[in-house]
Amino acid sequence: MGDTRSERSTAQEKEVILATVQRLLDSIANRDKAGLSEILVPEGSATLSRDHQVSHTQLRDFPEKMPGGTSRMEERFHDMLVRIDDDVAVAVAQYDFLVDGEVHHWGTSILSFLEQDGQWRICAIADTGRSGPRPRNWGAK
Repeated sequence: MGDTRSERSTAQEKEVILATVQRLLDSIANRDKAGLSEILVPEGSATLSRDHQVSHTQLRDFPEKMPGGTSRMEERFHDMLVRIDDDVAVAVAQYDFLVDGEVHHWGTSILSFLEQDGQWRICAIADTGRSGPRPRNWGAK
């Protein structure tokens, strides 16, 4: 008998989703376009706000928008919250995006997931990204 959603606990599902998030972060850090494509639903979309300038991208095109070059990119999520309902899930976290070890921008990411054929894949991304110093109360719970 296969490992289906009905046979796994919510805690196990959360671990699988967090592993998908880690694959996203690893793909960005390694500029791994193929790896990134494997975890995205092509028909999904990303809506990004960078210093209040909004852009929209279909997820099928998202890997190609990853910048080239040799600078070291790293995204760090903090205090991620995951909610699951049947075959959809959402993960919300504050983040820092670093280039060569320095914060390039920071904000909040919302990742929506869809389970298809036993795999959790990202079907939507919405995030804010701001440069400059964070407000003192940013991140207050």
